[in-house]
Amino acid sequence: MTTSERRVLITGGRGRLARALSAAAWPQGWRPILLGRADLDVTDAAGVTAWVQDHRPALIINAAAFTGVDLAESERDPAFAVNATGAGNLAEAAEATGVDLIHVSTDFVFDGRRGRPYVEADATAPLNVYGESKLEGERLVLQAHPQALILRTAWLLGGQGASFTDAILKRAARGEALRVVADQSGSPTDVSDLARAIVVAAKALALGPTPQRLYHVAGSEAATWHQIAEAAVKAWASQSGATPPSVTAIASNDWPCPAQRPQDSR
Repeated sequence: MTTSERRVLITGGRGRLARALSAAAWPQGWRPILLGRADLDVTDAAGVTAWVQDHRPALIINAAAFTGVDLAESERDPAFAVNATGAGNLAEAAEATGVDLIHVSTDFVFDGRRGRPYVEADATAPLNVYGESKLEGERLVLQAHPQALILRTAWLLGGQGASFTDAILKRAARGEALRVVADQSGSPTDVSDLARAIVVAAKALALGPTPQRLYHVAGSEAATWHQIAEAAVKAWASQSGATPPSVTAIASNDWPCPAQRPQDSR
């Protein structure tokens, strides 16, 4: 490592956000290093400490997460191990070695009953295990590393890897009729936009503590899952020349899931 090189450790290295961060426009001399679970298990406190001490990154971006919202209902311990304990492990190692930390969290820390877009000062009230585990991760991060930065985001779209729109378009290509929930609103966020925002945050952290520890970073336009599906199918049909299947709007109760979702997490 040259004296001018700034290593950026990015956990969750096989996920869409980590890949987008790898492709983002970092300042000259900054080098993102993507680590998947096989490279660095964030639930292993000793392993995390050893890696950080040995490699001395300038910044850690925690994009590792147990993201199976429904699966978390039956896999509570694994969800908390990654989303809470793992986040805390990274924060402790970063604080002990003087490393900056950006931790990525979620809109699912809210219950969706506010009736307007959420701001950082709003009270949290997660409805499911996934949201509970992510909120506990926020708490552990700030407890261990008071200068860490938490960025809450929402409804990631685009990038490399499986996503909601990928699943919709695969079904559309098979000619299947689509039924999509239309009574849940949120802030769809292009994963490349989020990656660019994280680079901005990283540069700000490099200059010193930021004005606050928590920011919401998400797309500015609200939508429902049904609206996103309709737009995706329309664009796909226009490009492919195929006849678009119908996209029927349904209520959340018509698509029962193990985990309750916030109705309006804008």
